[in-house]
This record gives sequence, C-alpha cells and structure tokens, in this order.
Amino acid sequence: MYAVMETGGKQYKVSPGDQVKIEKVEGKKGDEVILNRVLMVVGDNQELKPGAPYIQDAQVKATILSQSRERKVTVFKYKRRKRYHVKRGHRQPYTLVEIESIEASGIKGVKPVREKIEKPKVEKKAAAETGAEPEKAGKSGAAKKTAGKAGTAKAKAKPAAEKKTTAKTKKPAAAKVKKEKAVKDAPKAKAKKKDAEPQTEE
Repeated sequence: MYAVMETGGKQYKVSPGDQVKIEKVEGKKGDEVILNRVLMVVGDNQELKPGAPYIQDAQVKATILSQSRERKVTVFKYKRRKRYHVKRGHRQPYTLVEIESIEASGIKGVKPVREKIEKPKVEKKAAAETGAEPEKAGKSGAAKKTAGKAGTAKAKAKPAAEKKTTAKTKKPAAAKVKKEKAVKDAPKAKAKKKDAEPQTEE
C-alpha cells in the first residue's frame, strides 16, 4: 500500500512507516501533520484510485521528527573582463516527517477517513466574490446607466444652446467687419474720385 502526495510543489511516493524530507512545514517536533493533497492511492491488492487532480476523501497523516536545513550550496557568479564576481551560500530548510497512516475510502487495506477533510485548494483563479458584493456592483451599474443617460441628455442640450448663442453673436460680428472695411476703404474711394475728376488747364 502506498500513496502519491503533493506538498511544497513536489510529489512523493510514501508508505506507512517511511521517513521523508519535505519542504518546510510549520510545526514543532512531535506535532501531527495532515497532508490532504493526495494524487493517487494504491491498496494492498493493487487496487488503484486516481485523483482529478486530487482525491477528495483521502489524506496522509505524518509526525514531525525534526526541523533542519540541508548542506550549504555555494552560488558563484562570474563575468570575465567585467571585474564582476559574487559568491553566496544557501541552505534550504526542510522538515523530516514519518508517515503514520494513509486514509482513503473505497480501497481494501486502507483505513477509511473518519474525520472531515478540507478539500485541497486547486491553484486556479475562481470567482470568490459572492453575496452582497455582486448586488452592490449591480446597483452601481444601474446608477452608472442612469447617470450616463442624464449625461447624454445634457450633452444633447448643450450643442443646441451653443448653436443659438453662436447664431446671435454672428450678426454683430458681421456688421463690425463691414464697418471696419468701409472705414478702411473710404480713403481709397476718395483718391479714386480725385483721379477720375478732369483737370482744368488755366
């Protein structure tokens, strides 16, 4: 009997009694850990139960043996002819765990699940907003629609008023232009008249 579980972004094949190093899990020595991301369970009679992607009614119980870190890994970066080199060290933390039991329903040789299991969260963006928030959004959308209608009505009224004002202001502007032209052309007209008059010889 064994199970394939997922934790810390990695998959592990485990059986009861195994000691496994997994990515760091919060807890102290002797604490019990429940790992509910089970991908597959195989019973004593090779009966297989796969998940999609996880089995909802399956879990792996384990006990924390120690919290520690791996050996130091040296990270060295170098660029030739650039006077650049960096040397760093890294120690990855891990948790040593002993597998106590594998629980799943519907498989011979595997303990059935007695406690309620929280469904593993599949990493997908789902619409979690429910209840009053969508209603608020709906109300705000309706308010926006009414505001938009009022805005369009105002926008239609403004061009009509602008047209009336422009029609009124055009007339005096045209009259002023005519007057200015007449004033400018007056000396020219006088000069033309003088030129047109016949000159009398004495």
